[in-house]
Amino acid sequence: MKASEYFKDDNPYYAALFKEMAHRVGVTLDDIEIENHEWPYSRYQWTEEEQDDYKKWAVEYMYKNRKKLYARRITKKRIREHEVPMFLLLYAWKNNPTVG
Repeated sequence: MKASEYFKDDNPYYAALFKEMAHRVGVTLDDIEIENHEWPYSRYQWTEEEQDDYKKWAVEYMYKNRKKLYARRITKKRIREHEVPMFLLLYAWKNNPTVG
């Protein structure tokens, strides 16, 4: 199933995190196939610097859209700074120092 279809009924603000990840490796969610509900993190690669840049973007994005992403209104940006590394642990592309 295409990732765009997989995220179709999901919160669009949550899906945007994946859309931005795809964009940063030169693909769209239509290019990504999800099999057995598993995110294909090893199919694409980015450098540690690219991942760090995404991390900064994601913290800002999640903080800015916190009321749309979460039922509870946690207002501290510091919380996002702890959530993004967990998100990346689960979904980040494979790190490759030679990419980029």
